[in-house]
Amino acid sequence: MLNTPSPQTIAQSGVLDHCNTLTALTLNRLGLDSTSIRVEATVRQFPSGLERAIFFGQEDIRGIVADVPVQVECVSDGSCFAENEPVLALTGRASDIALLRTSLTGVLSFYCSLITRMKEFVDVANPRPVHFFGLRKIHPSHVLQYLLAAYVAGMEVDATPLAQEVDPTLTLADCQEHLANIVAPSVEQSWEAFLSLGPEHHALHIVLDNSSDPVQEVHRAIDVLGPRMHGVLVDVDSTRRGHLRRIIDEVAWTLRL
Repeated sequence: MLNTPSPQTIAQSGVLDHCNTLTALTLNRLGLDSTSIRVEATVRQFPSGLERAIFFGQEDIRGIVADVPVQVECVSDGSCFAENEPVLALTGRASDIALLRTSLTGVLSFYCSLITRMKEFVDVANPRPVHFFGLRKIHPSHVLQYLLAAYVAGMEVDATPLAQEVDPTLTLADCQEHLANIVAPSVEQSWEAFLSLGPEHHALHIVLDNSSDPVQEVHRAIDVLGPRMHGVLVDVDSTRRGHLRRIIDEVAWTLRL
């Protein structure tokens, strides 16, 4: 279940699309497999409304081509690029480059797309922090790539101990904000247990998991937490569908904010 391609498998062209294999065979039949070529990677068209994207993935790219006789040129991680602007160039044998295409475009498509969109959330929320809390929606074997993307985009990733694998200087003990789910006989008791972690944790974030109507749950949180509560995170579960902005407006009106 948890099997994933090893770095060695990826570097040895173990991750291929059928078009890669067919291209290599065709080049061989034409006697062009050893021909030196230069290939540039660009994005032909961004999604509607997007003008610039963020480049990331240089370390993975160089790891994949480390044992392949190709020259790599790419923009720096974190650089912004536009449509049809070259971000990566490969020079080498045609057959070698043909087998690298899937892995390299996969790395760039994944990181550039994810980080670009994540950064939009971070920018809109500034100066409020944005916490990455999406591990329950992805395969556990892919966690580190998502955590890295979130961290690079400026999100808080300390909701999981694996965050330490992303950056050696990031340890849960040094972080000021934490997310936690604590099992208790009641929601109120879990909130109290969470807050009892101690003042050294500074700002604590509680996820109101919507065991009831969002507005009612906020009232319960205020009754329990009182002045210790400084903000509200509203989620929409299956019992309460609708326009999230209107739900927030209802909460604000009910609380006279």
